Parts: sequence; C-alpha cells; structure tokens
Amino acid sequence: MEEKQLFIKYNQKEDDCGNYIITGNNAKKVNLFIDNKLWSHEYCLFLYGESGSGKTHLANFFTYKNNFSFIRAKDFNLLINKECIIDNIENFNYEEKDLLASINNAKLYKKRLLLISNINPYNLNYKLPDLNSRIKAIPILSLDMPDDATLEIIISKEFYLRNIKFDQKITQYILTHSKRDVNYLKKLIDYIDKTILSSYKKISVQTVANAMKDFID
Repeated sequence: MEEKQLFIKYNQKEDDCGNYIITGNNAKKVNLFIDNKLWSHEYCLFLYGESGSGKTHLANFFTYKNNFSFIRAKDFNLLINKECIIDNIENFNYEEKDLLASINNAKLYKKRLLLISNINPYNLNYKLPDLNSRIKAIPILSLDMPDDATLEIIISKEFYLRNIKFDQKITQYILTHSKRDVNYLKKLIDYIDKTILSSYKKISVQTVANAMKDFID
C-alpha cells in the first residue's frame, strides 16, 4: 500500500514554521485537524505527543493558518472570547480555576481552544475535580513520533532552505546518528550550516560528523 503523505506549503514567516510535512500514521488525523473537521462539534481539543513528535510545529502552522493566539502555559492569562493555543499545559502554574474558566469560555463564546502537552491528559492531575473531569472529556489528537520518511524529508527541506547542496548519504548519516526530534534536527542543521560557513568547507559526511560531535542542543 502506498504511504500517505501530507505536504502543506505556505509562505515562511519569522517564526520559521516552514512547510508542514508529515507522513505515515499521523497524516490522516493531522489532515482532519488542519482542515478543521475535528472542530465541527467541538470548541476544545487536546493535542498530545512525546517531545519531538512535532506538536509545537503543527501548532505554529495552525496558528499561522487560523490567526490563533499562541501562549505558553507559563505565560498564561485568562482567556475570554479569544481563539487560542496553550502549549505545555503540564507546566501550568496559575490558578486552576482560571484554566477551567478558559475551557468553559471556549464553549460559551464558541471560540476554539487547543491544549498541548507531552503528557497524556489522563495522566494530568489537578486539585480541582471539575478541571480533571473537564480535561479528560476533551477529544484527543495524539501524534506518533515521526517516521523515517518524515524525518528524511525534514532534513532535506532544512538543507534546501539554506541553499546547501547535499546528497542522500548525508541525510542518511544524520538520520541514523541523531535524535528523532523535529526541533533538534532543525537546530542541528542550522549549526551544520554555520560550521560550514565559518570553515569554508564543502559539506560532506565527514564535515557533518564533525559538526555533530561538537553540537550541543
């Protein structure tokens, strides 16, 4: 069976969302999310996945496409009559009643709210029983870790954006010797780019290997 692939192109902005690329098991459900089909009867969704699965990258794309406000949980303020994404909800350290009010306001004002976490919502524990039950009742979109096809495309795209000529040996070396983490790969290739520029060397498996040894995330 031919593997499903989702490649969505849009103008790159300062936040460097880039082209959103996803393949394999995530493609169908992400497509439903981006096309707003998951929002047809809901005003609140929970996006869950391990660190490096591409949650924030997807959220940045969705923010760009829909003019949402993007808020880190640590910078939270009470949300009223505003469509919003709250990232790292597991780090929420404000009044729990304010988070509960924001979830209630999403339905009351018919303004979409996306909560993002590295932790499954069923494993989040709050002091307020109403908040716990409300969180667990929110529909979940879970992201699997990116597969090899997705990571290889992302690596190639990052080189292309920097006008760096490369071959498959280089992408395969990075794929087999680095973390399977979208944000990590973007930072790594940025470091490789700067290393090549400063050393005036052509890119090769050896120069990439040397740069990876020195790279600190």
